[in-house]
Amino acid sequence: RYTALSIMSGLYSAKGDIPKAVEYAKRFPSDTTAGDEIEYVYEQGSEKWWECVRSNIYDITGKLIVKIRNCAIYAELPAEEQIKAYNKAISLIDLIYDDGDYGFSHYHMCDLNIWIANRYIMMGDYTRAAEYLERGLHHAKMYDELPPAMEHTSFLVRGHRFETKNVNSSYSCNLLKWELGFIDEGEVYNGVRSMDWFTSIIEKYRPFAKDNK
Repeated sequence: RYTALSIMSGLYSAKGDIPKAVEYAKRFPSDTTAGDEIEYVYEQGSEKWWECVRSNIYDITGKLIVKIRNCAIYAELPAEEQIKAYNKAISLIDLIYDDGDYGFSHYHMCDLNIWIANRYIMMGDYTRAAEYLERGLHHAKMYDELPPAMEHTSFLVRGHRFETKNVNSSYSCNLLKWELGFIDEGEVYNGVRSMDWFTSIIEKYRPFAKDNK
């Protein structure tokens, strides 16, 4: 039912009928998810309650990262404020995954750092651009090297299991090759392609780009 409501809302939005799209969207529950309801089933402080809470924190964190990131991508903000938004999302990831057990969030860390690098290139700050580009590609490599399954160890998500088979993507290559493809074609990089700092970073990571995951 909710999938159908979501589709109807999206179709009306695509047609430009925003009031009708909002009407369908409002038929969703206001702020309670299945995860929340399951959490309420168990006694607070019990082992099963902790398991549910940590799973819900994991899900909420992923959604919040995307929302903060989208503020920087789609809102008409100065480059400095876009960078601030991206860094807020990075800080959130580091707060939740304080053991460095990023799991899927290596993907987010890759994207966020590369977006920041782009902004610094546009601003002519190549020192910071190099720093963030290096970080972004490092996280892409770490994402590609994830095991098929892992359990998080950080306190707020401890025990939550991440499995790479559950991730859907529109490309068959690994993440590093996907990101390098965008960098190879991105106009923002045209002015720095011959600079030593840029070529050294790209050459460092290109050997790890693979046609399959």
